[in-house]
Amino acid sequence: QLGNVGAEYIADSLSDQISVKFLDISNNNIHEAGAYALGNMIAENRTIQILFLHYNPLTPHGGMHIADSLKYNRTVQVLDLSFCSMGKA
Repeated sequence: QLGNVGAEYIADSLSDQISVKFLDISNNNIHEAGAYALGNMIAENRTIQILFLHYNPLTPHGGMHIADSLKYNRTVQVLDLSFCSMGKA
């Protein structure tokens, strides 16, 4: 499992990546710190289209940061945050 450190490493690597369009890092024990790093990557990346993050305990704040990052990204078409411990709908 990646955890926060692995998620942060991937996020840093993909911030300016121009070839990755699909990323599945589901069920990798990514918490709030990793969610913040991924949110920053989403805001900067211009090619990723599909991102699966389900079954990670992102927390409500981490999920909100990811959601806010979508304001700056026009390429993400699918974002799966199901079962991410972000509170009740």
